[in-house]
Amino acid sequence: MIKIGVYDSHALIGQALVKLVGEADEEFEAVAVSMDVSVAVGSIKSDGVNVVIVCVHHGEEAPLDFIKLLTQRFERLRCVAVLMDPTAHVVTCAIKNGAKGVVSPDVDMNELRLAIKTVRGGFEYFSKSITDVLVVKYVDGVVSGEQQNKAKPAPAIDALSSRQIEILKLWGSNMSNKDIADKLFLSVRTVESHKNHIMQKLNLKTTVDIIRFGIRNNIIDL
Repeated sequence: MIKIGVYDSHALIGQALVKLVGEADEEFEAVAVSMDVSVAVGSIKSDGVNVVIVCVHHGEEAPLDFIKLLTQRFERLRCVAVLMDPTAHVVTCAIKNGAKGVVSPDVDMNELRLAIKTVRGGFEYFSKSITDVLVVKYVDGVVSGEQQNKAKPAPAIDALSSRQIEILKLWGSNMSNKDIADKLFLSVRTVESHKNHIMQKLNLKTTVDIIRFGIRNNIIDL
């Protein structure tokens, strides 16, 4: 069973999301989470919450700070940020504050379900539109506050197998994990494992790092 906490500053939306998430998968159990940190920490401990969904509406900063506080307090807790206004600044803040999953409001419940299971399994999950924002931000030379021409040299592409390069190229062309799995006749879990192995081989820490590597080595086309 995966225990999922849900936070939204709009009570009605939060209640609806708790119900939808709880019914999305037989392994899910969803509860509302308070923005009051002391209350949230208590309920997360008592309910055994594994994943927290934090909705961030336009102009809100408190939910982003909330993600940071939760991830600092609970090492094994995973946060999924649902960004209603996924600008480059907000996306970057969510990632820097510790969100392991970041999705935009155009995802459906099936994709949110996949995001929850992916981060629970120890991987990162970015929806397509979020990945697009990261690519543009990287090309503009400001991902993670670095200028592109000051970035460290990319690891050697020779470290990757032909299958891993193929998966990286498909992922860079805006295909989801499920689309890649269907095209290559693999399971979604296998695709996620390949990405994890890519990161290990190249000593990359985040999906943003994978994007950088792909662009520098002409694997991901712009």
